[in-house]
Amino acid sequence: MDVLTTEVRVEGLETLDCLDNLKDKQWFTEQGDAITFESEVDKVYLRIPTKIAILDHERKRTFLLRKDGLPDAEVACVEKPVILKPGEEWRGRLEISAVPF
Repeated sequence: MDVLTTEVRVEGLETLDCLDNLKDKQWFTEQGDAITFESEVDKVYLRIPTKIAILDHERKRTFLLRKDGLPDAEVACVEKPVILKPGEEWRGRLEISAVPF
């Protein structure tokens, strides 16, 4: 069995709306207590929390993603694009840190 399918989980995205680019860009609501991977994935999650954890049990590490100004994931502004007028400013930030178990 592939390590990716059994050992990696994403916590913080459960029960969120997402766009599945591999299924004709269908919208659906994620179910379950964590996201696991059984095949290729290309999804955009809307209105994600400011902190998400990616747990890699085989390598015994966790990646923490913290973001600011970016409401959606793949860490972006997908649902409501940012439109700036001349002279306006906008900032988005993504911080990724690796934490051993």
